[in-house]
Amino acid sequence: MKLRLATVVTAIAAACLTAAPVSPAAVRVVHRGQLVTLGHSFPLTSQMACTVSVTYADGFAQHPVTKTVTAGHVSWTIRIPRRAVFGPAGWLIRCGVVWQLSGTWRVVPA
Repeated sequence: MKLRLATVVTAIAAACLTAAPVSPAAVRVVHRGQLVTLGHSFPLTSQMACTVSVTYADGFAQHPVTKTVTAGHVSWTIRIPRRAVFGPAGWLIRCGVVWQLSGTWRVVPA
C-alpha cells in the first residue's frame, strides 16, 4: 500500500514538472497608476536572459530592464502610467531566442 502511494505521488510530481507553462495573465483589467507583476517560472537549471514590454493603445511602450532567470523564476513589477490611454494594452515576455509569452489588458479609469 505504501509503495503504491509513493508511486502515485512520484507520478503526479513528474507530471507537474513537465506541465505546460501557466500564463501570468490573471489580470484582465488594469487601472492608471496600478502596480502589475508579470513573471514566469522555468526549470531550475534555466539561466535565460528575459525582456518584457508593454504597449498601450496609443503606441506608447514600456521596456523595463532585462533580467535573468534566477532560481527558476523571473518577474517584473510594472506601474501602469498615470497618463496611459484607456483601451487595450499588450504585454510580451521574451526569454532566450525562442521562448515568448504574450497577453492583453484593458486600461480603464481608476
